[in-house]
Amino acid sequence: MTLRLRSIGLLTFTLAASCTVEDLNLALRTSAGTTESDTGVDSGSGDGSSGQDSSRGEVVTTDTGTDTDSSDSSLDATDGSAAPSCEGDAACDDGNSCTISTCENGSCVAEEIIGNCDDGLACTDTDECIFGACVGTNTCTGGQACSLTTGQCFNCTLDDECDDNNRCTADSCSDGVCYNNNNTQPCDDGNECTDDVCSDGSCVGTNNTEPCDDGNECTDDVCAGGSCVGTDNTVPCDDENICTDNDACFEGSCGGTNNTVPCDDGVACTDDACFEGSCVGWGNCASDSACVRNTGTCALCTAGQIGSDSSCYLYTASQQDSGGEARTTCQGVGLNWEMVQIDSQREQDFLLTLITDETYVGGTDNSTDSSEGNWIHPDGTMFWQGYSNGEEQNDQFTSWRDDQPNNATLCGQDCMMLETDGDWIDVCCNDDYRAVCEGPTAP
Repeated sequence: MTLRLRSIGLLTFTLAASCTVEDLNLALRTSAGTTESDTGVDSGSGDGSSGQDSSRGEVVTTDTGTDTDSSDSSLDATDGSAAPSCEGDAACDDGNSCTISTCENGSCVAEEIIGNCDDGLACTDTDECIFGACVGTNTCTGGQACSLTTGQCFNCTLDDECDDNNRCTADSCSDGVCYNNNNTQPCDDGNECTDDVCSDGSCVGTNNTEPCDDGNECTDDVCAGGSCVGTDNTVPCDDENICTDNDACFEGSCGGTNNTVPCDDGVACTDDACFEGSCVGWGNCASDSACVRNTGTCALCTAGQIGSDSSCYLYTASQQDSGGEARTTCQGVGLNWEMVQIDSQREQDFLLTLITDETYVGGTDNSTDSSEGNWIHPDGTMFWQGYSNGEEQNDQFTSWRDDQPNNATLCGQDCMMLETDGDWIDVCCNDDYRAVCEGPTAP
């Protein structure tokens, strides 16, 4: 089974279930970001022989309840060998209150819980889950050890029974009493930017100026003030975007120059090319059909309509209405039909092949969803705010004439028109014009 730490601070860890207590506590210190000192908690194997402060310790024997036998077939081997298969979460329940066990892709994964628990031992309190194990604080007095078998305090007979899981103490048993004397051994606080040694029972780090790695290829890194500090570089890199060339680091990020090479958006009924750094597809169906993107197939439009990309269009060439009447006409064509919403230059170029005169298109700054100067599409997306000196909103395509919108007359000019040269203007909604409607393929 793989052990996965849910979250500590901003870091997430994945640890093999066979990790040692030392591994767990080192990761815990690292996740807490401790650089000047830590608890020095360890598996005990790193305790030094030199002693200081010969105070009597009060310890819990070192069994954490975590199986450290790497030969156990129920665990993922750290060398990448296959984990046992499972079918359903129930097969992965390990009875550990400090993990949530689930079956993912045929392997058991234990996601760790951070919080209080109960180790069931009378000789501990303040029990809490630490990296998938329930760990308590020894309450025994007089230098006694706490037995994980009986939950009772007892007088030690072996040094190992006095292990306090602190690499910064030398643990020993003498005349039935545990002693945990501070040492001055080298240790590791989990911070590559400190040089560490045990002091007063804790692992204390002194800041260094060694090279380090902040994980960003676009920075050159060195330790400063106990942290890994990166300086932006300009080295070549790969932003993994087919639609950019000449990728290089800039201001700490990898980016490139947009290209227009062919690409593949994964939709069979589109022809695709890179545009402004993204792979953009345009429907390649016949003029009486539109591309249904979720199926990748062409579907017929209703007779009299023209297909382009993924929509069907209807131009009211022989009918002129006010803005409100034009919208009613479009909505009456069928389910999910509306006045056309112009989302790209390519769509607008297609519309210019349809219209023969100034034409109503979808867009208003006077509705229940907008207010004067806030222009919205039929789907409710705001695409422009302000007048001729306003700004595009929500990365939407716009094509206003330089002096538009201007709200010039007393009528308010709350409707939008596409002119034959591709400019948009705001107009009075009570004027009669043709319109372009847009909707889905035939049912």
